[in-house]
Amino acid sequence: MVQQVTTRILIYYQYQTSTEVSREFRSSIEFPAVTICNFNRLFFPESQQELLAMQALNKVTSPASVEFAFSINASVNSLSSLTYYNNVTNFTTSEYYARKGFPLVDGQQLFYCRFGARSCTASEFKPVVTDMGKCYTFNADSKTQLWQTAGGSYNGLSFILNSMHWNYTEEAIYGKAEAGIRFQVHSKHVAPDVEKFGYAIPVGRKAYAVVGRKDVSNMYKPWGVCDPGKEKTLKFFANYSLESCMRECYTTVLIERCGCYQFDQTWAKSYAPECTIEQMINCSSPLLATLIRQLTPQSCSCTTPCSFTQHTVRISYAYLPNIPTRKAFEAVSSVSGQYVKENLLALDVAYEQMSIVKEFQSKKIEESALLSDIGGQLGLWIGMSLITVIEVLQYLMIRVKTFLSSVFARWKPLNSPKY
Repeated sequence: MVQQVTTRILIYYQYQTSTEVSREFRSSIEFPAVTICNFNRLFFPESQQELLAMQALNKVTSPASVEFAFSINASVNSLSSLTYYNNVTNFTTSEYYARKGFPLVDGQQLFYCRFGARSCTASEFKPVVTDMGKCYTFNADSKTQLWQTAGGSYNGLSFILNSMHWNYTEEAIYGKAEAGIRFQVHSKHVAPDVEKFGYAIPVGRKAYAVVGRKDVSNMYKPWGVCDPGKEKTLKFFANYSLESCMRECYTTVLIERCGCYQFDQTWAKSYAPECTIEQMINCSSPLLATLIRQLTPQSCSCTTPCSFTQHTVRISYAYLPNIPTRKAFEAVSSVSGQYVKENLLALDVAYEQMSIVKEFQSKKIEESALLSDIGGQLGLWIGMSLITVIEVLQYLMIRVKTFLSSVFARWKPLNSPKY
């Protein structure tokens, strides 16, 4: 009996969990946010001097490039073309990327756009400056909701985009060698990280992104890895996620050591000034590259959220355009088929099924189950129940009371006053 009870107590203190997975079908599902970034970060240089300055700026805003330059003893400070920005009034890197970054105008870059059964416009894509330059997020407003009401392609977001490959300014060695865009499907409550989690679409291709949604609920410590208290302590972000926590960790260390925030860390603009070009060269960019490589969720005290939404993406590609489409472009416009092949791309993002996978984690052994198990073992081996335990306690109390009464009775005459 003692072994059985001990074993069950020890099993309980292993803090094991059970995971229940179910699929819930719905008539409509809230559409996620979709962020797109061009591989080329800066466009439309007005002179050869500005082109060289753009390429130099791309170097110093890429932490990996700066760190690589230092590792081979290259003199990053000798980038004389950066002096171009000394003549720009009130220059900041974030403002420059926002002004010279990838534009998105209906009919020029956004040739076609539909969401479900309605058309959409460039105004529905919110610009955001990231480490990939000026990007755009569709369905970014957390106060509004877009719903997909049927599963499969062409029931979500679909667009044709001109990547403006002909106007790329990336430098061959330190710049990006790809042509096209990267996109990320994510919750609108989490800041995008397209550089880390994005999928690529090359020019001359159409990507079909099939999306699945999973709602995850994790157990708190010590049964799980999430910490409900930690989720309320982020300074720069309103909603907790593991990625947001890590970004806050990088930003905090960066501000402490460099006295400024990197141009794309706009969430910290109320706490420190934006880094200048000199600060990026000498401090923030190489430091950020080191932090990203060395810091871990454990060292930053970042835990997995207790609940979050995860979007899975499967991609397939088709050639763009086909021969009839190419001929149609050539017939109705001055755009050649070769131009279409080298500049245009398309994306279709939609939920594959009108269902949500729910993953729920719970205690494998509840406290009530442990007590019932112990009670069952006691009842099985010695016929003991709760009533029996109460009766035993009552008997012991009576025995103690009787013993104390007899001791008090013997003690009282000995201590009586004598006359």
